[in-house]
Amino acid sequence: MTKKKKRIRREWSDDDLKLLKKLFPVKKTKEVAEKLGRTVDTVASKAHDMGIKKKYLLPRWTNKEITQLKKLFPIRKTKEVAAQMNRPVSSVISKAKNLGLYKSKDHYYWSKEKTKLLIKLYPTENIDDLVKMFGRTKHSIQKRASDMGISKKRK
Repeated sequence: MTKKKKRIRREWSDDDLKLLKKLFPVKKTKEVAEKLGRTVDTVASKAHDMGIKKKYLLPRWTNKEITQLKKLFPIRKTKEVAAQMNRPVSSVISKAKNLGLYKSKDHYYWSKEKTKLLIKLYPTENIDDLVKMFGRTKHSIQKRASDMGISKKRK
């Protein structure tokens, strides 16, 4: 039978606490733990007890990202835009609001012309081609077709 290694509990010195306050918000918990010579769990627990939280600072938006956001936000789902831009949804929403961007009506509504085109093409066209043609998700196209009672022709 193996014996468990007994941990020796160390008190937190003033210097340890200062370092924890300084590093914990901006460094990975593992890095702070290594610097302090403590376990990750101990560091996280002490930070929690002291009310110290992580600061998740995102990089600033580049001009290229802003241009991309202006192009995508009005016509794509916010979740898709966030995933494509590798940003949190909340960040995309906040930046779009800050830039005065809104979802286009076409994003939500099917025009008569596009509805007629869908009726004509849906039964025979490949769904991936329709996605490109309409600039909508597979789900959006399939739902609209289903709502209208249109189905694919069987081969």
